[in-house]
Amino acid sequence: MADDAVSAETMLVGLQDIRLPAEAPGGLAAELIAVIGLGLVLALAVSVLLKLVTRPPPKPAAELALADRIAALAALPEEDRALALLSLIRATAPDALPGLRASLYRRGGFPEAARLEAVLMSRMKADA
Repeated sequence: MADDAVSAETMLVGLQDIRLPAEAPGGLAAELIAVIGLGLVLALAVSVLLKLVTRPPPKPAAELALADRIAALAALPEEDRALALLSLIRATAPDALPGLRASLYRRGGFPEAARLEAVLMSRMKADA
């Protein structure tokens, strides 16, 4: 049984890192090249994963034409429709807002949706 027992020295030698022998072809230079190659492969894998994770969201389809956006608002209640039309005016024809300013701040609510729609339609015709 004494022959089967592993000596402490044999165990320590077995625990050392696996390395090429010093007299192997390439020696330290071969080990450095292998380490650099593994590092580059790992960096490439990480960059591919990061690219997949941080990809920007896809761009939305082309925006609807202004006439289609106005038509889509027809189903809304009057006050919500007026707010949405004002938002469209601000986005597409901000120069029309000064003319609407008096009706925006009067007591009793927003301007009529029909008037706001007419402003948008006139701007759309002017741009065409």
